[in-house]
Amino acid sequence: MIDTRRYDKKLRNIYLGYLVRLLHKKYFVAMSPLAKKLGLNANYFRDFTKGDKRISEERLDLLEELLNDLYGSLLVDEVPQNRIEFNDFINTLSDSLIYKEIIR
Repeated sequence: MIDTRRYDKKLRNIYLGYLVRLLHKKYFVAMSPLAKKLGLNANYFRDFTKGDKRISEERLDLLEELLNDLYGSLLVDEVPQNRIEFNDFINTLSDSLIYKEIIR
């Protein structure tokens, strides 16, 4: 999985929220344990995954580490692993059809 710490916070919120939502919908991963690990209310975390709320840089870093450790092998197949392709992916994600299908 490509590290997103060099991307801006808004993009990271969109991207990591999308990944959690994707894991939840496609692989039946429960969101509550992730929220608890981040020290967030489950409802707030759910709103974050829908793009309605934002989380801090520190929590984004922790979430990315958790997703990479726990689900990295699944996510390798879900997002581009080539840096140039990933850059295009993350920069256009919020306007993409796949984002709209997964988030709503």
